Amino acid sequence: MQSAAGSSVTSVDLVLIAAADQRLQAELRARLHEVDVTSILVSDLETARSAAQRNTFAAALIDLDSLDQTAALSFIASLRRQQPLTEVIALIAQASFERALIAIRQGACDVVVKDRDQLGYLAPRILSLRAQAQSKLDRQILLGDSARMNEELFLKLTDSARRIGELRWQLSQR
Repeated sequence: MQSAAGSSVTSVDLVLIAAADQRLQAELRARLHEVDVTSILVSDLETARSAAQRNTFAAALIDLDSLDQTAALSFIASLRRQQPLTEVIALIAQASFERALIAIRQGACDVVVKDRDQLGYLAPRILSLRAQAQSKLDRQILLGDSARMNEELFLKLTDSARRIGELRWQLSQR
């Protein structure tokens, strides 16, 4: 798999945190640091887009309250198209079925209320998403390698069959 920079991606360890709220950023980073997950913090969606072009993320946490909600939802959809391995979790201040439904329709895999108890759920969830993303990436790499090897084998078999045909023709001419 290739990243936007053209280098080969072999692991997905990073988590993108997009939130303008500094307290929320600190809380999320601390919770992820506890489980040894590296995160990239951004305060606006342009910086988030730029980070997504340079890195492959296992997951992204997008705060729908501190960022412009329409732009954040659009970013979620574009991130899912750009990085299919990246799972997006939308963060909201108050439980709202309507907002959760909109976020999920745009590509979020989960919506979490920014409550202390609920944020405790994020670290294990991120670890699970990271393991799933790595598994998907490993499977894609394996399938790509297998396809290349099958192509090489096919070309060698075709070339061998052609050479056998030529040798038979030469023997029949003698």
